[in-house]
Amino acid sequence: MCKMLFIATRNTLQEIPHNINTPDFYLEKISGEFLPVKRHFKNSNVYFVGTSRRCSCDFGIKSNQHDLSLIGQIPPVQKLLNKLRQLKGTLKEWEKRHEEKIIKSGDDQRSYLLQTQRLIDIILTETQNGNSVEMYCVWAGDYENEPETYRTDDTTKENIREDFEIEEKEFRTFV
Repeated sequence: MCKMLFIATRNTLQEIPHNINTPDFYLEKISGEFLPVKRHFKNSNVYFVGTSRRCSCDFGIKSNQHDLSLIGQIPPVQKLLNKLRQLKGTLKEWEKRHEEKIIKSGDDQRSYLLQTQRLIDIILTETQNGNSVEMYCVWAGDYENEPETYRTDDTTKENIREDFEIEEKEFRTFV
């Protein structure tokens, strides 16, 4: 199941369409199946915000700051399996795939951090201009469900560039 993130602003934002050939951060006015989420917002311009994976699961600062050396560690069971791979002559192939996985994980982490910064840029631009930004995160398909928690973030007192995470079923207002 995927997290779906919606933001609402008083002003119209420049849409950034999803590009299937070069997936990246995107921002699109809601339509179709997303329309029921609009009832949760006071601001009239409601957008779906997605990452390169076509959902909103990957937004976050701390959630994208994993220690890559930990990702590369080989658990004891894998070490045992590597002894078998060595006997079968497939260890080099496994090590190559493992290294590629570590590199991809690091690349993805950096990409999601940049995409999160783009979302934060939108929030801060709006709040610095005196406009609130509303944000609601729900599971795919749960667009009519009421938020379980509400939170207001004062961007003049909190540094959301250092500690920005999204939580499902949480409605946030940035001022």
